Amino acid sequence: MRRRDFGNVRKLPSGRWQARYTDASGHQHARPFATKADASRFLTGVRADLDRGDWFDPNAGAIRFADYAASWLANRRIHGRPLAPRTRERYLGVLRTHIIPVLGDVEMRHVNPAAVRAWYTGMARGNVGPSTIAKAYRLLHAICATAVAEELISRNPCAIPGASVETSTERPIATLDQVFGLANAV
Repeated sequence: MRRRDFGNVRKLPSGRWQARYTDASGHQHARPFATKADASRFLTGVRADLDRGDWFDPNAGAIRFADYAASWLANRRIHGRPLAPRTRERYLGVLRTHIIPVLGDVEMRHVNPAAVRAWYTGMARGNVGPSTIAKAYRLLHAICATAVAEELISRNPCAIPGASVETSTERPIATLDQVFGLANAV
């Protein structure tokens, strides 16, 4: 029998199988499977991801979105400077009103495109204006972009085309006749 050169598979007392491996930083990981073949296939995939440099820690992103967003807001810097007080206040209001009620208790690793799409659709169906929806989406995108940079999530789940674009209706402009009519009335 050939010995595996990466990780190992063992049978658990429950009858399930466990795949164990050590990542590039020396941390050990274990995951249960129903069959030995499933555990072996998993290890083969992990080994390939590690070799390509695409491996992602399955325990990353185990922080609640609300907790991460609070930390993000407290530590956010623009060009090396902290957010202006008014900007911080606006971000906090958008988070508290529009994002946290839906995504606050979700772990970062579970904030996926489907969850973002459901949140966005709920906002659009609600009594929220398009400008507010776009601002909230941009804030969520920025928070998730930082989570990607910090390797809490593998990619930004905010991928709705045009969702960050503010659209507002063109304000009507008075015609020349209407202006003269107003001037005469005054």
